[in-house]
Order: sequence, then C-alpha cells, then structure tokens
Amino acid sequence: MVNWIVIPAASVSAILYLWLLSRLLRGYAREYSGLLLYVLVLVFGLVIDVATYGFTDRDRSPYFLISETARWGALYLAVLSFVWKALASHPAHQWIRHWLIALSAFTVFVAIFLTKGPNISIWILKTVNILSIAGMLLNLILWTLLVRTRSSDLILFLVTSGLGIQAALEAAAWSLRNFRSTFEAAYFVGIVGHLLCLMVWVFAFRKPAVRRA
Repeated sequence: MVNWIVIPAASVSAILYLWLLSRLLRGYAREYSGLLLYVLVLVFGLVIDVATYGFTDRDRSPYFLISETARWGALYLAVLSFVWKALASHPAHQWIRHWLIALSAFTVFVAIFLTKGPNISIWILKTVNILSIAGMLLNLILWTLLVRTRSSDLILFLVTSGLGIQAALEAAAWSLRNFRSTFEAAYFVGIVGHLLCLMVWVFAFRKPAVRRA
C-alpha cells in the first residue's frame, strides 16, 4: 500500500483516537465502557501497525492476527454493551437481555469450533470473520431498535450509525479485494469507512459529559 494513503490515515486516526479517549475518560467511561475498550484496542493496533510497518508479510503475520483478533473481539463486546444499554431503558424488553447473553456465548462457541482446523492462522481469521458479521448484525438490530422506539439517546444512535457506515464500506472493500485491478482501492475504501466512523463518534461526543450529583 502506498505511503501517501497509509501515513496520513494513520496520523489522522491517531489524533481522533486520542481525542475520543480524552472525551470518554472525562465523564463517558462508565456509560460507554465497551466503546472505551474498543478505542484502546484500536490504539494498540495502530502501535503494532507502526512498529511492524517495515516487516515482510511473513514476519508481520503473527502481529496482524493478534491485532485483528483483539479489534474484532473488542468491537463485538462493544456492540453487545450498546445493545444492553439500549434495552436497559425499555422495561418491556428486559427479557431480551438474558437471551442476548446466551446467544452471544453460543455465537462465540460456534465461531471457534465450527472453523477449527490444522492451520491456526486460517482458523483465527475465520473465527474473526464470523464474529465480525455477528457484531455488525447486532449493530443493525440495535440501530433498528433505536429508530423504532424513537430513542432520545442521540449519542448511542450516532455511535451505532458510525459503525453502520464503517460496516458498509468495509463490505465494499472486501468485494473490491476479489479483483486484482481494484485491490489497492479496497484499502482506500476501508480506510475512508473507518475515518468516517471516527468522525461521527467525535461529533457524538463533542459536548462534555453532564456531571451527575
């Protein structure tokens, strides 16, 4: 991937990560602990990417697997925390929370054992792919729930919308990777999706958290 895309994108991402961490730690950490964990993992992944930038693909592969597993695992937990938060304000839907825990545990179990094989790298990547799809489906369900219930939680609505934008462009990026002529363009589309998601989050947390007595 050419430097003119990677380096500026990494720089902008780093700035947005730090801004989000600063805002989350100043009043939003408890309410959005799942998002805080996810942003911390993103920072961890960025550090790994920078540290291994000059490595060969073979040398970089173990670090990439660790980073991707942590990223998608944290995102899955973050989306679950968003759904839990949304359902907490709707007593009629409380029963869904218990089923959600069972379904999430079952999904992880299936993702791990259904894809098990002799090649650990392929096993991990397949597991991560299943969890990423499950996480995005949960996010879509959450976004639909917020719209149907006309939730007044604008921050949560924007957070899920940002993830929706990222998911849509990442899906497009995966499609572009199937063609050699558009392989590099796929990285650009994926980067744009991630940056747009971060910008939506920055907008969502633009106001300081209200201190509760």
